[in-house]
Amino acid sequence: MEYWKIDYGAYKSDNVFYIVDGQQRITTSIILISVILNNTKETQQIKDKTLWFSDEEYNDLYKKYIAKSNQNGEYLYYFRYTADNPSYEFLKTKIFENKSISNTNNETLYTANLENAKKFFKEKINNFTLKQKENLFKKVTEQLLFNVYEISNDLDVFIAFETMNNRGKKLSNLELLKNRLIYLQNLKMKINFL
Repeated sequence: MEYWKIDYGAYKSDNVFYIVDGQQRITTSIILISVILNNTKETQQIKDKTLWFSDEEYNDLYKKYIAKSNQNGEYLYYFRYTADNPSYEFLKTKIFENKSISNTNNETLYTANLENAKKFFKEKINNFTLKQKENLFKKVTEQLLFNVYEISNDLDVFIAFETMNNRGKKLSNLELLKNRLIYLQNLKMKINFL
């Protein structure tokens, strides 16, 4: 197992996947789903009634696409970063609007991009009708498809990344260099770890 993939908290579950390629597409999709659900909840303002959206209860949709809560009432997000990633707390508190006791929102260029994506989607759907939001939600959750390739632990993830991305438009020199540097850094960490 590559050293960089070791995350003891995440590996307690057999259902954790590390995204090798496509992080931006998946992150964008999750932010859009979250914004649609939050906007619907804010604009409907239904008191003492169950909020329905896209033929399902709002709470069921949230549990299906964003997070479920554990026995302590803490949200367990389906899409998240590892806890040591600066974007982890930012995603929880600023994107998913969850309160956090740590309040360590390290602002980086990447977290600024997350916030800009959320702001962009909020502005775009702010004047949507309920039906328009439902249509967009269904397109993202039912018609948007991703190819999933599970890579066994003994296969070199870096080679797989280059192979998957070398069909059609070639990877840029920057992408190849970045992939190689990550590989070398992990190799160095693995050697030092031994």
